[in-house]
Amino acid sequence: MSDTRFRVVFEGKVEAGAAVEDVKQKLGILFKLEADQVDRLFAGGKVFVKKNVSREVCEKTRAAFQRAGAVCTIEPEPVPAGETVRPADDSAEPRTADDAGTAPAPPESQACSVCGKRFAADDLIRYKDSLICADCKPAFVQRLKEGAAVSGSALSGKYGSIDKALSGRYDFTIGGVLSEAWTLVNGSKLTIVGGMVCMYIAVFVVTLLLGMLLGAVVPMVADPGNPEGSRTMVMAVSMGIQLLIQLVTMAITYPFMAGLFMIGIRRSVNLPTSFSMIFDYFNRVISLLVLNILYFIFVIIGFLLLVLPGIYLAVAYLLAMPIMIEKNMSPWQALETSRKTISKKWFKFFGLFLLLWLIVMVSAIPLGIGLIWTVPLSFMAVGVLYRDIFGIEDVS
Repeated sequence: MSDTRFRVVFEGKVEAGAAVEDVKQKLGILFKLEADQVDRLFAGGKVFVKKNVSREVCEKTRAAFQRAGAVCTIEPEPVPAGETVRPADDSAEPRTADDAGTAPAPPESQACSVCGKRFAADDLIRYKDSLICADCKPAFVQRLKEGAAVSGSALSGKYGSIDKALSGRYDFTIGGVLSEAWTLVNGSKLTIVGGMVCMYIAVFVVTLLLGMLLGAVVPMVADPGNPEGSRTMVMAVSMGIQLLIQLVTMAITYPFMAGLFMIGIRRSVNLPTSFSMIFDYFNRVISLLVLNILYFIFVIIGFLLLVLPGIYLAVAYLLAMPIMIEKNMSPWQALETSRKTISKKWFKFFGLFLLLWLIVMVSAIPLGIGLIWTVPLSFMAVGVLYRDIFGIEDVS
C-alpha cells in the first residue's frame, strides 16, 4: 500500500452555473456553519479542508463539497526534507492555508440516527439503514438485544435531505400525500384536536384579560377638561393595548403550531408522540415570532407589488416553521430554505395547500364536526410532505 498522503484544498471556486450565494447557503446547512464562517471560506486564498489523509477520505470530502456546488482539489501532502511520512490523521481538523485561526470547513458529516447530532462519517457505525454515534451505541445495542424496533429506515437517509431539497431532487404527488396522511389520522385526532382546543382557550383567556385591562385603563387616561387631548391619549392607549394583544396572541399561537407540526412530522415516520409535545416549543417563542413577523412583512409587501409576488411568497414560505424547528435553523435560514425548495415545484405545492384549505373549509360547514378529521389530516399531510423532501434528523 502506498504511503502517499493527500490534502483537500478549497479556494472559493464554485461549479459552472452555480450561484455563489446558493453554494454558501448549502455549505452552511450541510456543515452547520454560521454565515461568517462560510464567508471566510470564500475570502480568498487556500483553505486546507483536510490534511495528511488517505485518498479515499479526500474523495469523500470533495464529494460533500460538490453536493453543495463547491469545487475542491486534491493534491499530495508535501513531506519536508529529511522527514518520513507522518501517519494519517483522518480525523484532524482542517485548517486555513495561513493558519490564522479562522474557522475552517468541517469534514463531511452525517446525523446520528438516535440523537440527531452530526459527526464525521468515519465516526459513525452503520446498522442496516441506521448510523449510530459512539455515545448512543451502548443504548442502541441494548435496544436490539431487547428486541425493540429500530426506526433508522424512517430517517433522513431513506427520505429527503436539505441538499436534495435545495437542488430540486425530490417529488411528490398530491394524491399520494393525502392518501398516506389519511392513514395517519387514526390515532392522532385526539392529540391534534386537543392541542388546537388548548391553543384557542389560551388565546381566549389572554385576550379577555387584556380586553378587561383596556376597559380599565381608558377611563383613567380620559380627561373631561381636555376633550381633544383626552381623545388622543385614549386612542394611543387603545392602540398600544391592541398591539400588545396581537403580540401575546402570536406568542401563544406559534409555539402551539410548532408542536402540532412536529407531531405530524414524527407520525410520518412512526415515531412516538404525546400530547405534551404541543408545549415543547415555548422556549423558541422569540425565534418563532421573528420568523412569522418576517413572513407577514414579506407577503404584505408582495401583495402591494401587484398581488402575484404576495401569492408566490405566501406559498413559498409555508414550510419555514417546521424547517426552523426540526433542522434548528435561524428564522432567515428557514424562510430562504423553504422558499428555494418550494420554488422548484411551486404550482404543485400551491395545488396541495389549496386542496387542503378547501377540504378544511368544506368540513367546517356541518357545525364544524368534520374538522375533527380534516385538521389532523392537514398536519399529517405537512408531516409526510416534509419527511419526503427534507428528511428527519432529530429523532431523540
